[in-house]
Amino acid sequence: MKKRILASICALACACTMSSPVYAKDLTSEADLSTHQLDRSAIQTMSEKGNYNITVRSNSQQATQADFTTITGTLNASNLTDTCTITVPERAALILYSSATYPSTSVSIELKSQTGTSLETQYLGSSITGISEEVDDGILVEPGTYTLTYTVSSSITDNVTYTTDIVGYTASPEENVDLGTGYIGFHKAGEDVYKKVTVTKGGLLEIGAAECSGWGKYTMTGDANSFSMYGQKVTLYNSKKEPITEEASTTSTSYYTNYYAVKAGTYYVKLSSSYDGYYTFATALKTGGITNNTSKAKAQKLSSKYKATLMPIGGSSKTRWYKVTLKKSKKIKIFYDFYGTGDCAAKITVCNSKGKKLTYASTIYSERSGKLSTQRKYPKGTYYVQVSKPDSSSYSMEGMLYLKVK
Repeated sequence: MKKRILASICALACACTMSSPVYAKDLTSEADLSTHQLDRSAIQTMSEKGNYNITVRSNSQQATQADFTTITGTLNASNLTDTCTITVPERAALILYSSATYPSTSVSIELKSQTGTSLETQYLGSSITGISEEVDDGILVEPGTYTLTYTVSSSITDNVTYTTDIVGYTASPEENVDLGTGYIGFHKAGEDVYKKVTVTKGGLLEIGAAECSGWGKYTMTGDANSFSMYGQKVTLYNSKKEPITEEASTTSTSYYTNYYAVKAGTYYVKLSSSYDGYYTFATALKTGGITNNTSKAKAQKLSSKYKATLMPIGGSSKTRWYKVTLKKSKKIKIFYDFYGTGDCAAKITVCNSKGKKLTYASTIYSERSGKLSTQRKYPKGTYYVQVSKPDSSSYSMEGMLYLKVK
């Protein structure tokens, strides 16, 4: 069966309205990501001095050209310093992309808090060949007003025109999210971020999350070489913010996606990091109730098409039953496809028409897909397949299990 993986993980390649799904595996290919080469001609330049309101992106989209606030001015021997203020409406990570045309001496650009504390300084070196530029991303600020000061050395001999493009990305420690929508955010080292997810039907909750190193620079400059992705630490909590899974990092081999079998309800997803940085986040749901085939009488019929069984968080102590009908003597071949997070496992046993075990249990450990086959052929007739928790307590059976026979 073709793998079904998380749709709409990331807004990096989304349009303003998500008209088509973006799959988690697409994140592994930089060629598939949208670039944002800033076209300043499309932006209405504001006055040289004053206060500027900064846009903070808090939804699922990349910043568009209209989101960037552009500050521009001219420094020369008679005007060595320019000062303006910026207002940030909420806690955000700022991207500052500054440039200066043909500076004969260095230009410094300093961002200060309301109390005068220096938060960041950019230096644009002297250039006789064109534009000197610098990008700073992930400058975490609280809501409020900040000062930007542009300073040039008194040895300046010509006019230097500077430009700073600014946009913010949300750095809220808690956020409501919608299923099927990708988000971009920022977190500080050691700070946990919580995403609140509401699930209206039972199913397999797919959580796509990844750390993004250099993402802000990638957005501003279109430099694919500066963009890297890493696993994100994920823990699932119930509506009371009590952990119901162990922390598990996403990996590139699983397309930065973890899977959790859930019932209808409200959940929190905790994202943890040991360093400052951007992250991408999305959730999707494969609907499918917890089947009631917990006895031989309620066995589900297996065929050449996959049959899905949802194994809830915490595992299930009940054995699931399936029925297989052989029209001729043959081996019983069971194909399985599993979606789960962590050390997922299941014990599978073949029984006769009366439910008596015909084979020793075959246990699958941490395998996503495969095939089990009986060693001998069985006469035509009705047989049963039991699926249960493995004997070892170190393994759980949480996720969506697909079974079929041939």
